[in-house]
Amino acid sequence: MTPHSITRTIYGLLAPPALHASQFLEMILPGFHWLSFGSFLLGLVETFLYGAYLGLVFVPIHNFYLGRLERPQKQSVQKMAA
Repeated sequence: MTPHSITRTIYGLLAPPALHASQFLEMILPGFHWLSFGSFLLGLVETFLYGAYLGLVFVPIHNFYLGRLERPQKQSVQKMAA
């Protein structure tokens, strides 16, 4: 037995069934059913698409605010160099 399998066994015994990963995945990924190859592929594709969507939404927002925070620092460095 590996430490990971021991941890999963303990988690399975202590956590209520509503918190197990299979039920969580079935709730958040439409059409996903545990332990079939088709549902595994569907969950894999949906997870990738959700991640790409979140990246497309939040990366521009992050870059916008990062650029606004860096501009004052660059200006103050230029003033010190002059």
